[in-house]
Amino acid sequence: MTQRFYTAGLLHDLGRVALFVVSPQAAAAWMRQTPPAADSLRAEKEIFGLDHQQAGVHLAARWKYPAPLHKVIAGLHPPADAGPPAEEDPLLGVVGLADSLARAWGDHEVPGAVAEVDSRRAARLGFGNALPAKLAELIQLRLEEDPGEGV
Repeated sequence: MTQRFYTAGLLHDLGRVALFVVSPQAAAAWMRQTPPAADSLRAEKEIFGLDHQQAGVHLAARWKYPAPLHKVIAGLHPPADAGPPAEEDPLLGVVGLADSLARAWGDHEVPGAVAEVDSRRAARLGFGNALPAKLAELIQLRLEEDPGEGV
């Protein structure tokens, strides 16, 4: 069961890797734009002609990835005006929450971009509003204990 979450977490931005490999000059232009997180899909479409979710779904279909991975790759970053889903797929929800936590804690896809933890997603998954702060504290303590040198 945990392998599904791990695999989905690794592959959710597959399309971004592909766009950057296929068009490094466009990737450099995208990185210079430093769009806010909410505008990054729009910026990708303007620069590459499609966003990383669309590119990822194309590759996932071509490589015959299972449907749950398609769902994560295609739907991790819903449009800002989409509103919350009535019910969230647990795989999509967990990977989306982990992605927002990583971006909020400094693993920014674009230098200077500001990201926030998706507290609505955390609440829909039953974690409540305290989860992001508590997780941030625990992860920061762990990183201070073992910064991963030599990994």
